[in-house]
Amino acid sequence: MKIIVDAMGGDNAPLEIVKGALLGMEHWGVEVLLTGDTEAILRALRDCGHDTIPRGMEIVHTTETVEMCDDPSKVFRHKKDTSMGVGLTLLRDGKADALVSAGSTGALLAGATLITKRIRGIRRAAMAPVIPTTGGKAVLIDCGANAECPPEYLLQFGFRLIDQRDVPGRILWECEANELLEDSYRLDEYARIHAPLMCMQYPYVKYQRNVPFKVNQKTYNYTGLSYDIDRMEQIADVDKNSPAYAAGLRPRDIVEKINDQKMNYTAEEFSAAYKGFITNTMKYRDPKTQFTDANGFKRCMFWDTFKYSQVADAIQKPGNKTTYSYLYYYAPYINPSGNNACTFDIKRGKNKMEIIVRPTIRRSVTVEVK
Repeated sequence: MKIIVDAMGGDNAPLEIVKGALLGMEHWGVEVLLTGDTEAILRALRDCGHDTIPRGMEIVHTTETVEMCDDPSKVFRHKKDTSMGVGLTLLRDGKADALVSAGSTGALLAGATLITKRIRGIRRAAMAPVIPTTGGKAVLIDCGANAECPPEYLLQFGFRLIDQRDVPGRILWECEANELLEDSYRLDEYARIHAPLMCMQYPYVKYQRNVPFKVNQKTYNYTGLSYDIDRMEQIADVDKNSPAYAAGLRPRDIVEKINDQKMNYTAEEFSAAYKGFITNTMKYRDPKTQFTDANGFKRCMFWDTFKYSQVADAIQKPGNKTTYSYLYYYAPYINPSGNNACTFDIKRGKNKMEIIVRPTIRRSVTVEVK
């Protein structure tokens, strides 16, 4: 097996990358093709005690590197001779069996999609690391390559249910959905068709007919902001591929107000106000929707669809400190006008500014078999 290694990607490259490549060759007996600056790679080899290129290793010289600050969607158009891009091209042309890079994850995903191409039938690539579990190992899909994975993409990845209680590692049920699906399905449609079959195929048959299940759909606004739990008004991080970053918000910005709701409260004050808000607005919830959440709270209920206007009024009351209600600021839930824009009043150093963020609406769907 021959593996292409992006010698210039990752921290302390190329030295640490070359060290890893040498260890891989020794441990697994694979051949390695390093892409990157030849002189820098040769210096790293000398630092590792190799005055010449070891048997089973070759170097393909490149003159450019993908930097972490490079735009993943544009880097391969502007930089034609990067160690990562050349490596992906070699992989596409059948010069090796796999590629490894510790460089920019976003660039690697974009390059794999645009240069090497996807498996036929897969519309979106996914990161799938092997992670340790109590009974061995499992593959995690998706671990972050996609900021959002719609249910139809998850169906393409496939499903596998594994026993970790009685016979650890035993496959209870699996479906390589990509091979079986001829049309696109929503997750609730897929569940209606396949949930009964999944339950019938368990080694411990529990259901004989009419398998009951519930599909839950949650909708929220995505801005890409993370806050500092110790200073709730301070932005800790901003996803570079998010609406907030595009609008101009940056880490360490101090948020004074969001939609005229003040932010100068502690986490404890926000939590206390939220508990009070929940208690005072229970009368606006629909008892017919009562369910038990993952934390065991039995009185969870959805809002009564005929009382959205009262909910909106309650959220606007300053005493409820509902600053984060912008996450649910879409019609008709809170914002009857349908204007999906949030106004952030921020302070950056000595400068104050008003930034308007237009979040993207995201939806998550789960299926619960009763």
